[in-house]
Amino acid sequence: MIRYDHKKMKTKIDVFTIQPPMLETLESLLDFKDFKSESILYYEGQIPIVAYFVREGQIDLLKNNRKRMSLHRGQVLGLKELVNQQSSGVQATVRPNSIISFIDLTTVKEILKRDASDSIRTALNEVLSSPFVF
Repeated sequence: MIRYDHKKMKTKIDVFTIQPPMLETLESLLDFKDFKSESILYYEGQIPIVAYFVREGQIDLLKNNRKRMSLHRGQVLGLKELVNQQSSGVQATVRPNSIISFIDLTTVKEILKRDASDSIRTALNEVLSSPFVF
């Protein structure tokens, strides 16, 4: 997990990067949506209702309507906010021609139950790192 704490943003953002071979395993467990045009995933101050996994393309993070950083293949955004019901300090916008998966709480639970790989379980628990019991 990477915690971005930019002075410009004055916001802490937890972004989780998934590396191969765990990347391929996770991709096989998720459904994906192809975005042909730019779409806002959530607004600054909103509590995300799902987490987002980037398969292709990018998600831009904006603070005060200014782009501060971008997420790319293998990165997960909003999982900790989803689990802890925390509002986000940024707006997330998916760029055209991106392929993204929405990961809701039920999907997280299913992955943890189904997946025999300790690496995914460990990685998700690291991201969550909060008292959250499945």
